[in-house]
Amino acid sequence: VRGNRVFLSEFKKMNQGFSRKFLLAPVFCLLFALGSIAYGDTDTGAEVAPEENIFTELRTELKKNYPGARIELNGTPRFTSGTYPFEDRAGFQSITFRGETARGELMFTVNPKDSKQREAQGWISFSAWVPARISQKRVHPGDRLTNEQFTTQEINVAVGRPRDYRGVILAADMDLATLEARQSVLEGQFLITTAVHKIPDIRRGDAVRV
Repeated sequence: VRGNRVFLSEFKKMNQGFSRKFLLAPVFCLLFALGSIAYGDTDTGAEVAPEENIFTELRTELKKNYPGARIELNGTPRFTSGTYPFEDRAGFQSITFRGETARGELMFTVNPKDSKQREAQGWISFSAWVPARISQKRVHPGDRLTNEQFTTQEINVAVGRPRDYRGVILAADMDLATLEARQSVLEGQFLITTAVHKIPDIRRGDAVRV
């Protein structure tokens, strides 16, 4: 009888230990899963999707064409020939840029790594923003400029009139108090370098004492 009691006592201890381990197992599994997710979120070596690689290349090319501008890609690329990502999702070998349009569209061709895949030709709409001085009222030729006559705003030099004059837009940090107008500047227009010049120290007809 005593032996049976000892056996039953030991069996109860084993059963209680097994129950505790069985109940704790799901907790350990949950903690392990959460740890794996957290590690995956912070893993800097994760593979970048092919679509994101294209955006990086497009921004890099546009920054070369518009130095100092804030580049925005509007929407997603549209393909007129072929499709991307490629079927094997192996990414691309290179991107060939085929120019821009006056509507703010960058044309490009995606060249696949696998020669058996067909290249994809597409385009994407973009904006290139630069700060410029905008006139608050009409300025006449010969008028001296003041900083209060103008506001600083970003303009999109990828389209319209700003695109035509993007190479001669006056820097926004220029001190306007040292300049005067060479030609009329209408209200709402941005300043360009050919419309102003520095105020001369001596004008023709001024009396000069030597």
